[in-house]
Amino acid sequence: MRYKIFKIFVLFFILTTKSFALVSVDITRGNLDPLPTAISDFYLDSKLGDNIKNLKLETKIPELIQNNLTRSGLFFALEKKSFIQRPEPAHNKPRFEDWAFIKTQVLVTGKISLEKEGRLRVEFKLWDVVSATELSALAFYTTPDNWRRVSHMISDKIYERLTGEKGYFDSRIIYVSETGPKVDRKKKISDNGSRWIWSKIFNIRQ
Repeated sequence: MRYKIFKIFVLFFILTTKSFALVSVDITRGNLDPLPTAISDFYLDSKLGDNIKNLKLETKIPELIQNNLTRSGLFFALEKKSFIQRPEPAHNKPRFEDWAFIKTQVLVTGKISLEKEGRLRVEFKLWDVVSATELSALAFYTTPDNWRRVSHMISDKIYERLTGEKGYFDSRIIYVSETGPKVDRKKKISDNGSRWIWSKIFNIRQ
């Protein structure tokens, strides 16, 4: 009887440990399958003026993030038409069962608002759907016309959090594609064309 109880306890511990294991990308492995990733449209604060809304940053920023991560070869972006939850509630509190249903392991959400000084505030959150936890939450301040660099900076933060390696999207030169094991990575290079801007980063939890 004691043996059965011990066996059940060990099995429960293993299952519990696996269910709470955080998602990560091991780039030291060869022939790595891309990580299924859902990048939701960002939602716009209702107080934003038409001049900001007309820029369509709620779709442009996540699209650029998606392109960056996909080109690394380590992430597979799911089609947005398969998303069940809308951007605003997903950013505030994701229904992880909805995202697990479409077989994503990582979720990226965001919010765009405007500060009193006229600066744009772009906030993003990175979620681990497997363990139903928040992995990262940051906000960036900049001017509306510098949204591209903010997108690259967010891409870097996501890449760094999931791979443990420094991101390379926020630079004049970026890697368009990357394949092979860590000791022999093959990269194709492209000119990003982005320009240097001032930006402030802070942890949302602080």
